[in-house]
Amino acid sequence: MHIVNMNDYLRKCSHDLITRFPDAESARVYFERLRWNSQIVCPHCSSDKQITARKGKRAGYYCCGACKEEFSVRTNTIFERSHVPLHKWIYAIYLTISLHNGISTTQLSRQISVTQKTAWNMKARILESFGDPLEHNDRERFDAVGTVNVETNR
Repeated sequence: MHIVNMNDYLRKCSHDLITRFPDAESARVYFERLRWNSQIVCPHCSSDKQITARKGKRAGYYCCGACKEEFSVRTNTIFERSHVPLHKWIYAIYLTISLHNGISTTQLSRQISVTQKTAWNMKARILESFGDPLEHNDRERFDAVGTVNVETNR
């Protein structure tokens, strides 16, 4: 079995993320496809009728004809009321959940070029959204079933 150096693996994955999501627009399109596929639904009233897309500087925003509320892919998510571009959120989520011992907010702030306070708030939202499986009595979902093989590099 080929053992991969974790730093090389993370570097390759980071490069892949940056290539796939070079800007906020590409990340927004990804999240829209993930959230709505091809049927945009108002998060305020759950209507999928008479949804109109904003244009120009308001691209990415939609207006619901039923309730007249404006919304975006960020509405009712951890991204709501955050001015951090969505591609930085993707990278922050990746770094937060992929590193074995996690990532400090100082390091996260350096990696995605935000202040340490912003990184702290982002990390808190990310961790809260994933939740602690043991807090919610979901322990049975995380119990191992069968044999688990662990390979160490000594």
